[in-house]
Amino acid sequence: MVEQKRKKKKEKYKYNIFQNIGYALANIWKWDKAYYLAFIPKIPLRVFLPLAGVYFPALLIGLIEQTVSDAGMLLTIGVYCFLLAAAGLINLFCNARIYSTNYVFSFKYQELCSIKHRTMDYENTENPKISDMRNYTYEGGMSGENMPRDLNELMINMLGIFTYGTIIGALNPLILLLLVVSTLINYAVLTHVRNYTDKNRDNWVRYDRKNGYLYEISRQYEHAKDIKLYGMRKWLMELTIMYQNLRMKWHKKIDNKNMMSGFIDGGLRFIRDGVSYAVLISMLLNGRIDLGSFIFYFGAIAGFSGWLSSIIGQFSSIASHSVNINRLRAYLEIENKFNYGKGIELPSKSEIPYEIEFKNLSYTYPGAEKPALDNINFKIGAGEKIAIVGVNGAGKTTLVKLLCGLYYPTSGSVLLNGKDAKEYNINDYYTQFSAVFQEIALMPIPIINYMSGSFEDMDREKAYKSLNLAGLDTVIEKLPNGIDTHLVKGIYDDGIDLSGGEKQKLMLARALYKDAPVIVLDEPTAALDPIAENELYMKYADLTKGKTSVYISHRLSSTRFCDRIIFIQEGKIVESGSHGDLMEKDGQYANMFNIQSHYYKKNIEEGGNDEGN
Repeated sequence: MVEQKRKKKKEKYKYNIFQNIGYALANIWKWDKAYYLAFIPKIPLRVFLPLAGVYFPALLIGLIEQTVSDAGMLLTIGVYCFLLAAAGLINLFCNARIYSTNYVFSFKYQELCSIKHRTMDYENTENPKISDMRNYTYEGGMSGENMPRDLNELMINMLGIFTYGTIIGALNPLILLLLVVSTLINYAVLTHVRNYTDKNRDNWVRYDRKNGYLYEISRQYEHAKDIKLYGMRKWLMELTIMYQNLRMKWHKKIDNKNMMSGFIDGGLRFIRDGVSYAVLISMLLNGRIDLGSFIFYFGAIAGFSGWLSSIIGQFSSIASHSVNINRLRAYLEIENKFNYGKGIELPSKSEIPYEIEFKNLSYTYPGAEKPALDNINFKIGAGEKIAIVGVNGAGKTTLVKLLCGLYYPTSGSVLLNGKDAKEYNINDYYTQFSAVFQEIALMPIPIINYMSGSFEDMDREKAYKSLNLAGLDTVIEKLPNGIDTHLVKGIYDDGIDLSGGEKQKLMLARALYKDAPVIVLDEPTAALDPIAENELYMKYADLTKGKTSVYISHRLSSTRFCDRIIFIQEGKIVESGSHGDLMEKDGQYANMFNIQSHYYKKNIEEGGNDEGN
């Protein structure tokens, strides 16, 4: 696989660094106002505690030189140490409060992202671009969590630089100038590293997404059989190693940049500290300062160098946090197109079953050039049973998702009893559909809760009736806990793993339990054995009685019990009519049906000949 290098312009962000700082601080105020009781006092304490420690030797030497009495010296030292210890304890409390609360903020940001994912439009969850944005949210949440802490450190550094700089400037302004210039050079180097990282971030995020997907495949129970039986372990391992190596290349590039900036920082620090200490020693030897002052200024220069080095890191860190928070906010601010507000009233019971119309309907997937559906027009009569057929990729499932409100049309509309689906509140609209899709996603919850979609209002009698209609009741009744048995192995002790056919029956039972006015079945018999499939066909009229129904299948023999068949090819309707009409027309439907029926006839004839021999 060849990964092409992409030139990327510097990304423009909606919010500046000050707005993102305000965003992080506002969230803290909303979640935990008491945080600021530790945030504010920590700033002066962190500056003046080291300064008091630096000043103590100078104080001690001064007391000795002044020949203060023993009692006076002990009293002065005792009070000084007591105040220092008290301030130190307060500082420890502030540190503990800030760092312990960070975990809470981390969960809060995770919760924000989780809620956003659950409440965003379904089609956004399938958009690869938005999936990449979601991958950024972890870093954004971490930055939102760490931004206040680093801002606190920045304020401490700024106060430290001002305080220590004032002391050093009064001694020798040239020392102060040297320290500041070296720091600005270091900041420029770190800014270059940060910009390089930001510019190339997309290059490794896609590898992170792929590695995450491969990791999920390797750990999921349902994939274990295929991996073992079909020798996929080597392929999976090679693919994982390949993407890990591609990711590591970028990791090494960033590490090398950081290492080079570290070398430059070390060299600058050696020069500025060496010159500063040389000047200080010269002043002591020339008698311009006494021993106590020498010790105090020596500590002040060391402290000032530390504040300067730290503030560069803090500026760089806060700038990086701002980038990540911008991406987090971009994800959280993705607008929903669906109507989650007040919608028109749902049709009354007297208006059921529904008439459905697809009017000038087109849909193009995000990033695609060609529409998946192109100007679809047809009606489904009230209570009519429609079959939608066509080859893979024709647009059948896309059409069903548009009907169910999982997508909104790119153009055109879906009408429910003559009213545009967009006019309904989307969550109200979802209640009108009982759907069985090809993709089956079981959850580790009891069967009754999975069917009802609730943990409070469950109708057990209705659940058993639905299981019976779906042909799964005998399987469930044999379980020790019946419909209270947990689905999915590996989470609960009584968890079960259903076969493919049993899963499809459970999906059907869940759809029947919902008892919505429109029932949609997308390949509902793909994993069923022929007997179970035939039983479903025989029951289909009863299952869909009083409902409008849409049935999708590749097995054209299953469409004969439907009132009308819609044949879709390359996103367009090419044929429509009953099974008899389409066979008489001798078009593409008839051709596909004859190919499938010929296959079955050939198998039957070969089976008969074998018996005769």
